[in-house]
Amino acid sequence: MRQKELWGLQAISAYMGWRDPQTPLRALDQEGFVMFRLRRGSHGRTVWYSNSELIQAWMASKRKVEQERLLWRELLKQGRKGKGQKTDRPRVA
Repeated sequence: MRQKELWGLQAISAYMGWRDPQTPLRALDQEGFVMFRLRRGSHGRTVWYSNSELIQAWMASKRKVEQERLLWRELLKQGRKGKGQKTDRPRVA
């Protein structure tokens, strides 16, 4: 599959299905969304850039982290069910 280049917040938002063009900036700040600020054109105008491969990798990473978080949560629940049972989870101070 050929990567799709996305120039500007409008294009990135449209690709992700986000309505607000400011959402990629919030995602960059809060969730580590992958995009870069590049200079483009003869006057060196600053433009936000991303591409489909970077976004797919970010989404896969985000899914993996969420799955690990849910698994860890489930293991903690199982560890609390029986009193006196040993678990392999690390102790929290």
